[in-house]
Amino acid sequence: MKKTFTGVSEYDRFGPWVDEVSRIEDVPRLYREYPIDFSVERLVLKVPRNITRRNATPEMDLYEHLIMVGQDRLTVLHRRNGRSLSEASRTASSDSGRGYDVVVIPFADVVAIRNSLNLLDGRLTVSTSEGTPVKVAYNGSAADVIRKLVSALREVACAKPASPVGSALIAAGSPLARPAVEPGHGPVDTFLASAFLDAHGANPHLSAWAAHGRRRLTPDAAGGQGTIQRLRHVLSPMTLHGALFAADETAMDVFGRQSWLQRGRAAIYSTSHLVIPFGAPDHLDLSPHPLYPDVTVATIGAGEWRQALPVPRDSVAEQLLRDAASNIP
Repeated sequence: MKKTFTGVSEYDRFGPWVDEVSRIEDVPRLYREYPIDFSVERLVLKVPRNITRRNATPEMDLYEHLIMVGQDRLTVLHRRNGRSLSEASRTASSDSGRGYDVVVIPFADVVAIRNSLNLLDGRLTVSTSEGTPVKVAYNGSAADVIRKLVSALREVACAKPASPVGSALIAAGSPLARPAVEPGHGPVDTFLASAFLDAHGANPHLSAWAAHGRRRLTPDAAGGQGTIQRLRHVLSPMTLHGALFAADETAMDVFGRQSWLQRGRAAIYSTSHLVIPFGAPDHLDLSPHPLYPDVTVATIGAGEWRQALPVPRDSVAEQLLRDAASNIP
């Protein structure tokens, strides 16, 4: 049931959750002067500051961001006294004590959307070809709301026709091209299957292209440091975490962990969802990992933006990306 706060102050309603805003009364006072047409905006969210309730006071501006998904652009208002939202931010208020910055991104300029969550530490990153991303931190208790935001952005930011790289990915990812999971390497991690099924439930057009489970890695023995590296990896092993590549007709989705490669033996609970519109990429190449011979690093890019995708050598995922790279016009 949706929460309502009629007659309740901003301080009284403050908490770690991200709330949807549908009327001017619920807009945080810091941003209330900004013109918002609720009949035009597809989705408006307010994101609280990362402070505990006991450290909040009625005089404070308690919301870090106001996010608006409009008809043709994403608008993010950011409390100026917080961390810089983007080098591309422009000033929207001259009040140095209680001002805010504004970033406006046309949907056509979005080249990647990444949502990662590590327990209660959430990060939403929207990247453009200029290479300066917009980053929004949020509390993990709001994960469902942020997933709704990602779905809304995916729907409107992936409308451009496929680029040559995107078309090559679509051709390589055809379900008839190869099995989604390579035989003989064990099951796909449960969290990947769950993430894909949740996404497929919201978007039935999504199909799995390739998947692999986590792998323990051994460093290259070549060179004078080979023995030392191997000893270090016995104490603190390196893991290439599992990933699942999926797509519909407009974008490629990659489900995985917050870090693709991670040292240590501690349990990992993070998740990551990366969306790359097929109309965005203009670059895709593959190269061996400099330290781990069983890893191939695919680098996909658009303008100044780059994303490394390490995958197991000779895996279905590697073959998918290699086929795409070799067939770019």
